[in-house]
Formats: sequence, structure tokens, C-alpha cells
Amino acid sequence: MSHEFLLIRNDPPCKKCHQTEAVLNETVDAVAFDIEIRCITVGSEEARSYGAVLTPMVLLDGRSVSAGIVPRTKGLVKLLEKVCCTPCC
Repeated sequence: MSHEFLLIRNDPPCKKCHQTEAVLNETVDAVAFDIEIRCITVGSEEARSYGAVLTPMVLLDGRSVSAGIVPRTKGLVKLLEKVCCTPCC
């Protein structure tokens, strides 16, 4: 089963948005799960459907995991280990 990180960010992306995207990439590289990263802007209809107010906002499979802060790789890895029961590879 594939999972998705959705990053809702400013347009143009701010410093925290860039940092969060880097953390998401580090997280994906650190785990053996099939994880995709998708970015959208806070002004999009999809972002509004998630109630995005603070950026950067990160969702995992449609559920908010952080908003307004740069998450830590270690915390995201732990979260993925709980969510992803078996490696996809």
C-alpha cells in the first residue's frame, strides 16, 4: 500500500516551507516504505478543503500531522513506522 505526504505551502514557498520539504525528503529516504510527496499551495481549493490556515501544513494520507512548524525527521519516521505495518518492497 502506498502512502502520501501532502505539503501545503505558500506561493512562493517561505523558508519554513522549503525546510519542511527537505525534511519530508529525508524522511522518505530513511524508511523502507512506498511514500509519495505532493505539494500544493495554500490558496488552492484542495488546501481549503483541509482547512489549511497555517503553513507549512503536512498531512499523511489526508490526516494532519503538523501545521505552522517544521516537523522533525525522527518524529515523522516514528509516525510512519506506526502507520505502515509492512514494507512495500
